[in-house]
Amino acid sequence: MPKVYKTEIVGYNFDELTEKVKKELYEADYTDISHMVDLEPVEDGFREDLVRRFGADTASLELFYDVSYSPGSGACCVTDLDVDTVLDKLLDSSKCYDGRLPIDLHIVREKHRSGVIDISSIRVVRCGASNHYNHENTCRVEIDYTCDLADVGGWEGEEITHIEEYLTEEIRELLTAFHGNLQSYYEESTSFEIYCELMSDADNVYTKCGKVIDRAFIQDAQIIDLAKLFKNLNE
Repeated sequence: MPKVYKTEIVGYNFDELTEKVKKELYEADYTDISHMVDLEPVEDGFREDLVRRFGADTASLELFYDVSYSPGSGACCVTDLDVDTVLDKLLDSSKCYDGRLPIDLHIVREKHRSGVIDISSIRVVRCGASNHYNHENTCRVEIDYTCDLADVGGWEGEEITHIEEYLTEEIRELLTAFHGNLQSYYEESTSFEIYCELMSDADNVYTKCGKVIDRAFIQDAQIIDLAKLFKNLNE
């Protein structure tokens, strides 16, 4: 003859669990949470900034980053920059006159526009230990150009070298800030506080120790509201 077993289950929603149990669940779920973080909003902001500042080509723009705290973590990128946008930006920048770019950019731009110097491309490229690391020092700016030696005399391209070095410093500063924004967004998205907010909206039922109760066990169960029961008893 089959036997019938009756089991009483005390179920808790997430908010009713103790702080200790909540943190244990958070730690157990952390790896899954970290893989679900969408950093695209931060990426989009950085892409738009590069386009606005330097006329970055969106088709060639690639971002590489690591938000861990390993020695090689950071952010870098590769992209083609618009030559005229870069030259105009540098002329308008107050930083051009603070000693970091000790050349006359007006002359460089006029030489370029007149054809004496033909700057064919300005690119952000990978460099250094780029196979292992993703930080600002693994990319730099390179300028491809040709010039009419008869018109420039003994000029050896030192202005172009200064522009490369200055732009490299500018791009690396932006990448450092970008990586900081990535980490802040990542840490906030994986924080215990955000986890509790998300889990509070879920419809899981837990045991007192935080184990999720299979819904098959409670699908047709009669629920007794203990808080309501005790209130009625005390009235």
